[in-house]
Amino acid sequence: MNELCIIGGDFDVTRYIDERRDKLSLREDSVHFNATINRLSLVDFPGRRFTWSNGRLSFNMAKLDRSLASDVSDHVPVFLCNNANLVSSKGF
Repeated sequence: MNELCIIGGDFDVTRYIDERRDKLSLREDSVHFNATINRLSLVDFPGRRFTWSNGRLSFNMAKLDRSLASDVSDHVPVFLCNNANLVSSKGF
């Protein structure tokens, strides 16, 4: 990839076993997700350990949301900022 590319969102897949609180085995889509990240030479930005919880008493947690970017050198600094006040609604 020759151009800067930044991708972020809820990918609904974990990359590594320690990104799941239950530490169950990885699914096949994790293998494909990692292969795609490697093939595109993307870097996984650090962030929260877990980004999702089922909210129950015996809760599960996982890192499903992430930001990825193409390899960025010190000659092309990237600064992302979100100062928007977002309003959430349950419907459209």
